Amino acid sequence: MTKYMLLYVVPQTAEDRVQDMNPEMGKQVMDAWMAWFGKHGAAIVDGGAPLGSGANFTQTASAKPQTPYVGGYSIVQAADIHQVKAMLDGHPHFMTPGCSIDVLEVLPM
Repeated sequence: MTKYMLLYVVPQTAEDRVQDMNPEMGKQVMDAWMAWFGKHGAAIVDGGAPLGSGANFTQTASAKPQTPYVGGYSIVQAADIHQVKAMLDGHPHFMTPGCSIDVLEVLPM
C-alpha cells in the first residue's frame, strides 16, 4: 500500500470558516468527517487536523500571504491514486463551495 497526503485547499482560512459557522453547522460538518473516517477505517493513516493561516517564504523575499489556503490535511493509504480518487467520492471537504483536495504520494525514504 502507498501513503498519500491529502491537502485540503480552501478559499478562506480555517479560522474564518469556523467563525462563520453556527454550532449546528459545526456539528453537521464534524459528523460528516467522522462518517468519512469510519467509512474508510484502516485506510486512514492520520486523520489530520485543520491548519491555521500561514505564509510563503523564499530565500530572498519577505513572507507573502499563503493563497489559496491549505486548510488541513489527512494521510491515507491505498493501492493507487485511482483508489484514493474513489475514497474522495462524497468527501466532507467538498461540502464547502470552492474547495479542492490536492493528493500527493508520500515517497518512501
